[in-house]
Amino acid sequence: MPHSPLAKAYRNSLRMPPVFRSRVQQIKIRNLTPSDPPAYAENPMQEAFYVVLLDRKNHPLGRHLVTLGTLTSSLVHSRETFRAAIIGGAASIVVSHNHPSGDPRPSSADISVTRSLREASQVLGIDLVDHVIVGDKTADPAGKGYYSFREAGMC
Repeated sequence: MPHSPLAKAYRNSLRMPPVFRSRVQQIKIRNLTPSDPPAYAENPMQEAFYVVLLDRKNHPLGRHLVTLGTLTSSLVHSRETFRAAIIGGAASIVVSHNHPSGDPRPSSADISVTRSLREASQVLGIDLVDHVIVGDKTADPAGKGYYSFREAGMC
């Protein structure tokens, strides 16, 4: 039985546009398992910015590499960070990046990015639980090897 042009147009309107469909396929959300290698093991000499997706009870749903930067910087924007959270159905997120120098103290750019992400999280209704900078215990003046914006009262 042939379909009417109106029914065909309606069915086509329900389909995802090809441009959007290809962008969704670019988001690679990795399921987390205890046997996973550390996130920064693949590129230890580059800043890598990850988002960890969390459910309503703050259990991890997966992680997504938002951007891979250079030795000294990483380009991060709220738009790319929250894209994976929205597509992955996350209730909240934790963001994290490494400092290849080993010193996890935040730069002014790190503080600015955290503020921007915090503002975006309030607009979107997806909580920003923490922003963690991973470093090396031996290079950290505090001896912890990481910096938590939540522990510092900035998240």
